[in-house]
Amino acid sequence: MEDIKISEQKSLEIITSMIQDTKTKIEKNSGLPFLTWGYTTVIVSILEFFVENQGLNPNLKWGWWLIPIIGWLLMIPQLKKRKKENLPSNFIDRAINLVWIIVSIATLFALPISIFGRTSILFTMTLFMGIGTALTGGLLKFRLLIISGFIGIIGSLAFSLPLHLEYRGLPILFFAAIFALMMIVPGHILNYKTNK
Repeated sequence: MEDIKISEQKSLEIITSMIQDTKTKIEKNSGLPFLTWGYTTVIVSILEFFVENQGLNPNLKWGWWLIPIIGWLLMIPQLKKRKKENLPSNFIDRAINLVWIIVSIATLFALPISIFGRTSILFTMTLFMGIGTALTGGLLKFRLLIISGFIGIIGSLAFSLPLHLEYRGLPILFFAAIFALMMIVPGHILNYKTNK
């Protein structure tokens, strides 16, 4: 392989261009995944609330599986579009992807325990998604995501209390409200800030 001589000026231009490309990739529409998963979770939660209040076998809770099904069906076009843009990937991209892979796998392992055990599925989902949101906010240096992630983490503790079993359906609405605050609100603000 040949050594190519590049002037200092040209080298700085290349580095600046790469940094700018990476910055654009990270920032443009970075709130879209939060909006996708936030709205999906809130809509499915409201559906589950009505199922439970109509007495349609609330013990099964099969509707919760609509969240990953719908969420991934909506994410596939977004991921294909990102791949088409073919922008360089950096450490932050890889770290955020790894955070959500780990959080997703942990959630999938914890869901059967929640369904068949004594742990609330709402506790499990809110806790893990809150952790993922806070970590993503830290990596993006976006304070609102960090705060909203901690709202999710703290809010998840309400589902570990035995009191929530007495109020038919209200925990599900509380869950939807947490996801609106944790993902939808910051997702819109993040998109607004980055798409100016």
